[in-house]
Amino acid sequence: PYDGIDQDCDGSDLEIDADGDSYNSLTDCDDNDAGVNPGAAEIPYDGIDQDCDGADLTIDADGDGYTSDIDCDDNDAAVNPGAVEVWYDGIDQDCDGRSDYDQDQDGDDATAWSGTDCDDLNPTVYGGAPELPDGIDNDCNGLIEDDDRDGDGLSDAEEAIVGSDPDDADSDDDTVLDGDEVTDPLAPEDSDGDGAPDWDDTDDDNDGIPTATEEAQDDDNDGDADPDSDEDGTPNRLDTDSDGDGRPDSDEGVIDSDGDGIPDYVDPWEPIDTGDTGDTGDSGDSGDSGDSGDSGDSTPTDDTAAPDDTDQPDSADSGLLEPIYKGGGGCGCAATPAGAASGVGFLGMLALLLRRRGR
Repeated sequence: PYDGIDQDCDGSDLEIDADGDSYNSLTDCDDNDAGVNPGAAEIPYDGIDQDCDGADLTIDADGDGYTSDIDCDDNDAAVNPGAVEVWYDGIDQDCDGRSDYDQDQDGDDATAWSGTDCDDLNPTVYGGAPELPDGIDNDCNGLIEDDDRDGDGLSDAEEAIVGSDPDDADSDDDTVLDGDEVTDPLAPEDSDGDGAPDWDDTDDDNDGIPTATEEAQDDDNDGDADPDSDEDGTPNRLDTDSDGDGRPDSDEGVIDSDGDGIPDYVDPWEPIDTGDTGDTGDSGDSGDSGDSGDSGDSTPTDDTAAPDDTDQPDSADSGLLEPIYKGGGGCGCAATPAGAASGVGFLGMLALLLRRRGR
């Protein structure tokens, strides 16, 4: 039977009732199961076509207007595709198959239900979301992009990107606010290229003079800082030649060679060696001191030579350095020795003094 071959040549294959349910194989859709035949009672929702009508029974068992083929719980009238979802109760009332703990449907369950969504009513807010300029903590990291707790000009979110301290306005304690040392949080400045960003560098131009010292510099001693001594638009803390004299700050340092109260690195007037020390006409030569006709003998006029040569034997010539003006706006060259200063050098010095007094 059931092989489709008429072995006995009676004109048909053998049809029998193999399961004894009184329905032979011609009408019984499963002749090996007595519970399945055209006269059997259909059991809904079990995936078996008991009555051999070609389909499992779909009914509306709970009377909610939705049959079992679309009603995800046909035993509960409150559950069907048209029901209103009740969030966070663990029941899928509207049969949409989505998480009952993700009310805004952004793919992230609420934090109260083991998710990372800190606002489950806003689909732009969830763990790892892109931060938007909307005054909201979109990525749920605890920081709002326009919050600036320390008032340094960088938002807390920007400081999180940069790595600076959102609770410390001056992370490196160099007296310059983090916001003044960072203009682009995605590419923080490293002015001296030493690998330390300015916000975390106490010597921003690597000249050996601390940024705090350069920021506090008061050239004219009027009580107000002069952070750009040569007024070239670059603050001392980023200017490797703060007085514009052609000599790097790293060489001049904070010493005050001429004793005028202004350290050399911001003093365009400072002592340099003009070549007077040790020449033959100043000290110890035959025409100046100790010869028989010039000093100490009883006949001061017996010497036919002039009592001194052309160099001045004053104290400024022996063992001292003489000042020159090398500031911005000057000629950039050494002035003549003391006693023969050029008009240009004098005027340059006068202009500088007037400028400082006028600050």
